[in-house]
Amino acid sequence: MTIAFETAIAGEGRRALGSPAERVAGPGQNRSADFRCDAALVAVARRLLLADLREPPTIARLARRLGVGGRRLSAAFRTVLGRSVVDVVREARLEAARRAIETRDAPLKQIAWEVGYGDVTNFIHAFRNRYGAPPRRFQKTEARTPLRRVA
Repeated sequence: MTIAFETAIAGEGRRALGSPAERVAGPGQNRSADFRCDAALVAVARRLLLADLREPPTIARLARRLGVGGRRLSAAFRTVLGRSVVDVVREARLEAARRAIETRDAPLKQIAWEVGYGDVTNFIHAFRNRYGAPPRRFQKTEARTPLRRVA
């Protein structure tokens, strides 16, 4: 089922798209209208993308659902958020994993699966790169001190 872009952002408000005259002006001729349109597109796309971290939609499927091209959607993410679609999903997965590790004593394999990592080794590697410690060490030490982010 395809959702027309304007229908999808109706809750965000049509003013985010700019006036019809601004949309007809063409890319680059009204940068603020372009950015508002991209911001609305990214807001809807991000919500759909992160609804299921275990199986997020592909960029192509998400773009099709929103009625735009995959390149357009990817470019909008980079323009608005300064990150790629893949980076946004990875960050959300790792943040959800961090919260789970801090609040539960579940096996790492289960937490990795819940946030969308099929391989626990890949999960541990990504977690260590993001938080500076593997998940279990983070749980024992870092979770008790103020959160620090490794760039």
